[in-house]
Amino acid sequence: MQKTFQYLLIAMSLLTVGTSFGYTSNYKKLIFNNLESIVVKDSCEVEEESCEILRTDIVSSIISDGEELLGTPYRASGIAPWVLDCSGFTSYIFSLHNIKIPRSSAAQAEFGEVIDVKNAQPGDLLIFTGRDAQSKRPGHVALVVSNDNGKIKMIHSCNRGISYDYFPQMKYYKERFIKCVRVKIDPTLAKI
Repeated sequence: MQKTFQYLLIAMSLLTVGTSFGYTSNYKKLIFNNLESIVVKDSCEVEEESCEILRTDIVSSIISDGEELLGTPYRASGIAPWVLDCSGFTSYIFSLHNIKIPRSSAAQAEFGEVIDVKNAQPGDLLIFTGRDAQSKRPGHVALVVSNDNGKIKMIHSCNRGISYDYFPQMKYYKERFIKCVRVKIDPTLAKI
């Protein structure tokens, strides 16, 4: 209720300012139409939709920050407060958006909701074993950039540095895949 009252005061102020500068009645319609939509958007159902849109924006920004580091050597230091190995890279780019995820790939494997890899979305984490494909223990992590009908473009820090690869097209990663994890992003705390 207080939020609605605040919006009403803002609208009235804008209307007063708008008419004193000679804006037409179209301007008045715009203010009142927007006020109406603001009041309607106060419902939970619309807020959830807004959060989903905001999640997309946040994930897009996380991926952009990762892409700016393409070519950075594996285990680079001096960029982040920790070295940019695979999990250091993912935790660093999430941290730039006020999203704290664990520092190790094993901990990141347990941080979030397990998703069927067919439904992987940008911002999800792909968890792999390390060099030993038989171990089934998390040892590598990558960030999903896109999913084009099962052809997943991922960005990660590997022995070639921070680079793109495709899953499951690369046999090395296909043999080592463990699971896909969706990190919970609270849009009220995260920043773009």
